[in-house]
Amino acid sequence: VFKQGLLPLTFTVVFAVGQFFHDRYLDLELGVWRKQLDKAFHAAVERRKLCECLAAYYHHLLDEAKRRIGAAAEVMGTVLFEARQYEKSRKVLRLTSNVNDEMFC
Repeated sequence: VFKQGLLPLTFTVVFAVGQFFHDRYLDLELGVWRKQLDKAFHAAVERRKLCECLAAYYHHLLDEAKRRIGAAAEVMGTVLFEARQYEKSRKVLRLTSNVNDEMFC
């Protein structure tokens, strides 16, 4: 999702914002800029919306990653518990068995 969707979208939005500032502020003379200020304002509002959407996507991705890390920690806890239970059972079986110890390696 990140590599194929969010990363290219990020590049596109950041490039568009940079181009917007270059075209609307840096490349214009003061008189032209004053005449186009109303258009620049509305365009800036649209760029802001794009950035807010992009930030929302990143927050969603972060929340999903946190959720998966929590689930992974839960699975690891269960696996470690089961491993401890197995070792306990193995030790008990070794102590109570008449079979040679070499079988339990």
